Amino acid sequence: MAVDIDNDLYYNTQSVSGIDEDLYGMLKEKLGAKDRLSFISGLLNIYQINELELKHVRESLYDYARHYCPNMPDGSLSTRVQRSNGKTVMEKYAIDIYLLFNYVEGSVSSQVIERDVLSAHKKKQDRLNETINETCIDSSFNTESERDMIKSIVEIKQLIQNNSTYMKEQFERLEKRHESEMKCLKAELSL
Repeated sequence: MAVDIDNDLYYNTQSVSGIDEDLYGMLKEKLGAKDRLSFISGLLNIYQINELELKHVRESLYDYARHYCPNMPDGSLSTRVQRSNGKTVMEKYAIDIYLLFNYVEGSVSSQVIERDVLSAHKKKQDRLNETINETCIDSSFNTESERDMIKSIVEIKQLIQNNSTYMKEQFERLEKRHESEMKCLKAELSL
């Protein structure tokens, strides 16, 4: 049975990882065997003019890839905007979804994901190395054990920051789904 991706109650009764898995399964069932153009046009046809839902599909598939693909590159999804005479934001989301889906399937490399889907901002390890180098250069920590200790502290700090950002994003997603469920319940009560 296909997942009813337009049903707000579905999103409110499933765990976030369950939603990601079900969404991936739905994409595989409905669009998995299609070529690039057919996949993208099929996705745009399913979501028609609902940019926000397509964005949620993109985020969900990104979460799925991060969870189930051990070699998923570090980084966050690129922000998509409409440029004059360019692709629409929905088309860009659909392309990202196609690439992420095929990355999970094993037919797109991590380099393509890093180049075409993830933000071009500095990657996590580059920022970590810069922070460690700045800390070690600017202070009187000269022994190897002191540098290792600083490296561990910086890594823990980065991990906490990444987890808090991720948790904030998940909370916002759940909050939006809760608001949607409340609207549905209010509509039912007013009948």
